[in-house]
Amino acid sequence: MKVGLICVFTGTMYSGKTSAAVKFALNTKKPVQGFRPEADTRDKDEDIVSRDGLRIPGKRVPHAGVILEKVASPTEVVVIDEGFMLPGLVTAARVLRKRGLTVVVASIGLRFDGTPFRNMAELLCYADFIRVCEDTRCACGNRASFNRALLPMESDIVPGDGERYAPQCALCFDAPLLGEET
Repeated sequence: MKVGLICVFTGTMYSGKTSAAVKFALNTKKPVQGFRPEADTRDKDEDIVSRDGLRIPGKRVPHAGVILEKVASPTEVVVIDEGFMLPGLVTAARVLRKRGLTVVVASIGLRFDGTPFRNMAELLCYADFIRVCEDTRCACGNRASFNRALLPMESDIVPGDGERYAPQCALCFDAPLLGEET
């Protein structure tokens, strides 16, 4: 039996993570199955769809353990979008790799306060391939490394796009927002 791979595509919002992950999966020319968290409420689509329109069939799951039950033959590549939202991600990815599958995860790695999502930090330790997507620029023009929350956050996982978050470089992220106490 061959061992699989864990491949992680990470970066800030709008950096092309999902697009890169989908392209990677499709380029394998192997049967692909996609999964995304039920907690991602930005749209009603089941499929994994990148901002540039790439699409693979998908299913929504409440936690990563369900993926282990849903992967069907002849699947050889499993794509997981928004991995930071899925409890049990690391265990599921490692089990799938042991089954000989290629696991492709697209996810931000840092919370809006700049601290790592624990599951993503741990997953990077087990990854066979890591790509940090850098297609995002801060308003100042520097490469973005963080996601700044623009509104008060009620929890660590708050789905949203440009109305809630802005990509920022390390210099701007550390600077207080207008009206914040210094």
